[in-house]
Amino acid sequence: MEVTDVKENSITVRWSPALGPVLGYRVTGSPLHGQGPVFSEVVAPDQTEATISGLMPTAEYTISVFALGQDGESPPVVETVFTTMDKPKDLSFTDVDAASMRISWESPDGVVSSYRVLYYSPEEGERELFPSPRGEDESAVIHGLRPGTEYTVKVIALHDQTPSIPLTGTQTTAIPGPTNLIFSQVGATSFTISWTSSDVKLTGYRMAITPKNKSGPIKEDNISPDVTEFHATGLMPGTGYEVELYGVKNGLTSHRLKGEITTPDNISPPRRVRISNVKDASITLTWRSKTEAITGFLIEATPTTGGHNPIQTTVEPDSRTYTITGLEPGTNYKINIYTLNELSRSEPFTLTVTTAKPVISPPTNLHFTSLTSTSISFTWEAPRNTITGYYVSSQALKLESEELSPQLPDLSRPVHEILDVPEDNDHFKNHVHMLGPNRHNTVGQRGQHIYTEYQSFNLGNNGQQPNHQEPLVYIPLPGAEGQRAPVVKFSESPDSGFPLNGLFNDTNLPQESQTQTTITWQPVPETTEYVVSWSPITEINEKSFHVLLPGTATSATLIGLTSGASYNVLVESVNGEQKQKVLEDVVTPGNNVPGAVVSPSSRDLCYDTFTATYHTVGAEWERMSETGFKLWCKCLGLGSGHFRCDSSKWCHDGGHNYQIGESWDRRAENGHMLSCTCLGNGKGEFKCEPSESTCYDEGKLYQVGNQWQKNYQGAICTCTCHGGQQGWRCENCRRPGAEVDAGIIQPPVSSDAFQRYRENALRKLKTQCPIECLRPELFTDVQNPLE
Repeated sequence: MEVTDVKENSITVRWSPALGPVLGYRVTGSPLHGQGPVFSEVVAPDQTEATISGLMPTAEYTISVFALGQDGESPPVVETVFTTMDKPKDLSFTDVDAASMRISWESPDGVVSSYRVLYYSPEEGERELFPSPRGEDESAVIHGLRPGTEYTVKVIALHDQTPSIPLTGTQTTAIPGPTNLIFSQVGATSFTISWTSSDVKLTGYRMAITPKNKSGPIKEDNISPDVTEFHATGLMPGTGYEVELYGVKNGLTSHRLKGEITTPDNISPPRRVRISNVKDASITLTWRSKTEAITGFLIEATPTTGGHNPIQTTVEPDSRTYTITGLEPGTNYKINIYTLNELSRSEPFTLTVTTAKPVISPPTNLHFTSLTSTSISFTWEAPRNTITGYYVSSQALKLESEELSPQLPDLSRPVHEILDVPEDNDHFKNHVHMLGPNRHNTVGQRGQHIYTEYQSFNLGNNGQQPNHQEPLVYIPLPGAEGQRAPVVKFSESPDSGFPLNGLFNDTNLPQESQTQTTITWQPVPETTEYVVSWSPITEINEKSFHVLLPGTATSATLIGLTSGASYNVLVESVNGEQKQKVLEDVVTPGNNVPGAVVSPSSRDLCYDTFTATYHTVGAEWERMSETGFKLWCKCLGLGSGHFRCDSSKWCHDGGHNYQIGESWDRRAENGHMLSCTCLGNGKGEFKCEPSESTCYDEGKLYQVGNQWQKNYQGAICTCTCHGGQQGWRCENCRRPGAEVDAGIIQPPVSSDAFQRYRENALRKLKTQCPIECLRPELFTDVQNPLE
């Protein structure tokens, strides 16, 4: 008999058949030390193999095989054998990180003395976990793994030195994710997210931006692996967002890095930004700001060409002017100025400026080295600037000035100079600094707010009105053969900058409604003129035409193109015999603004986006501005639905609008209550006077009719509040133990008209009064009517 297969719960035995006839065979298995049940099985006489099941793992059994005959059983054939160790079960992986993982298993049946844990990767080969898990353990943590690597893990149970069959599983370690999520440049519709990357080479990042408290779209973006900053745009103001960021490598993802941020409500950008005092290394900015809670302003100056570093600075919230220093001479800069509120910032007010060319210092230390009857030799010290040459002239006494071409100095001299004609000093010419491209250059008066909406359906001008002295191309109706002969003029409107002259009659209404299309382009240096061509691409009875514009032009307004027709516009710069394409685009005059409600009529109408109403040319209506000013609007038309609004019919104070003649109370800067009346005068003017119902003395408030006592130079006076311009008056002044000194009550006669008026009024009223009510500069409640 031989044992052919030993397992943890079964044993298979084989034997040679007995000599002579048998009725069968009986196979038994009993534990050697009496632990566990005894198994017995009878098999057929032609069978020479049997498997005994249900045994205990790691137990020693005595296996016996008997031959069964007519007279009983033969003596047994006996073997002693140990069952093998049972293997662990249910291998699982948890807490999988980039460099570690936890493995867990279920203990096998039988006695376990310890475990062996083996883990294998193609890059590192097979390694064993030390110290080994103990017999009662059911989990272990493997450290020191490679990120993003697949490992094969084996768990082997040991009974003494007998191993079980390995329990095997595979698991891939995680890839390290980004860390240190930071939010910056938080605006109403955008913010910037930055993070710290890991050392593992990724294939990219994945970001999801989800609104928390509002229904809105989820923004998902794939980000390049070499980027650690992302600017999210198109968000909703005043909305909380949850940001999730994780790394990606060949289908694997890292742990998600989460953060929350709330976009603020709209923050107003600075207004009326102006540039002044432009020098070679500095410029000065001035601006205005709305009365809202802010924490400062951010100013950025970025060169439009490479090679120079941008400049960024933050200024205090009460600042309205700032000088940017450290700029490069003769360099074009893009200036952005933002309003800040904590971590949030407004949209930028953008403008461009070119610093002055470098100022050349004069030569110094002029010395004459030789003088003859026909020549003068002299030397000088060169300036520190980089120069191209010198300009030298001499003048004889009482004679005309003479220009010289001096000889170059000898090579033996220590300083070698070069003589040349100087450059033109173009940088001493005046420059006009226009507003930024994202703001209207509107007209304003003190106390009045004017708003003009230009619904231009053009290319490249962002809906703004044309600039001053802009070429106006008047295009008459096509001739019989479709030819058109444009006429070029220049706008001269000093106020609005829009070509209104000649378009109105005595009724102040447009004589005709013609389409107006403005095109703009980037200037090309050294251009002598521009050729602007139009070619109709719609099936209309028109031919191509072109105009020549001066080389200083950067835009043109076309008046009279066929509404609804499409034209191909081509702008070319000319420099001698050379032509260069500057702009080419397709424009369709008279199209509606994308997304707007279609006009109910083909007439020229004004569409107010704030009130969502249409108005005919000449119609007037009332609306509110975005900042709370009440405006009176008038439809101008001009072929593109232009209208103009101003606040001349109201006074605006403290966020409220008042009609002409209306009165209200307001508090002055010193805390005193004033009574104000709207005068209007075409510019929203109002005046304020001391309140008719209150008085102030030494910081205390009194109502009309209230009385109090005050000490004046040792005298006790009784004071009464009369309100308004009368203020308060004191009388019945008494010194303790004595009558009032008449010299104190009667002041010297003053030449001041105000004092004379008050003295005469008091004498007519027969009012006795101490010196403080006759000398107004002593009044603590004197109000400036202009406050």
